[in-house]
Amino acid sequence: VYEDRITYEYGDGVVDVVFHNDEGYTMRAYLDENGRAERMEEWGGKYVTELEYDAEGHLVRMEDVTNGDWEEYVWENGNLTEYHYGDESGEEEVWTYTYYEELENRGNFDLLFDSRPGWCGELMIAGLLGVQSKNLVKTARGSSEWAYKDEKDYEYETDDAGRVVKMVVLNAGVETDENPMIMEVTYD
Repeated sequence: VYEDRITYEYGDGVVDVVFHNDEGYTMRAYLDENGRAERMEEWGGKYVTELEYDAEGHLVRMEDVTNGDWEEYVWENGNLTEYHYGDESGEEEVWTYTYYEELENRGNFDLLFDSRPGWCGELMIAGLLGVQSKNLVKTARGSSEWAYKDEKDYEYETDDAGRVVKMVVLNAGVETDENPMIMEVTYD
């Protein structure tokens, strides 16, 4: 079992993400007036990412201005339905998502962070990347020559308030000790 400890230090318009198991790595997010990350710097500013949001507050684009990698997000009916990743070579990876219409996303963080292959997972977990999907994801499908997690199916257990307390992710066709991945969530 792999465990990592990450803490968040909030300042005036910034959040420093501290990785306790990865010495030397740093991440700083600069927040806009709505508390969303609009710029991220890694390794003390060596890598810089700029983020854009739509009028509803959904993340629609991230671009690593250092090396040209980019991500774009397509939203329909309040849910992320497509994710596109590309780089300077022109290669593109595409993910599509379906949702449980009857299961509202009542978490205070994005439970989909594991299948959004973006490089800001820690900011997703902390809810710093704008409005999350309205419903809980049911399936995630990747398509490209480098989509290494092609087919994921999600199941949930919820508490009386409808919040996720357990998420099970089955990665079809992958045989590892981490499949299925089980995440348990507690609330204070």
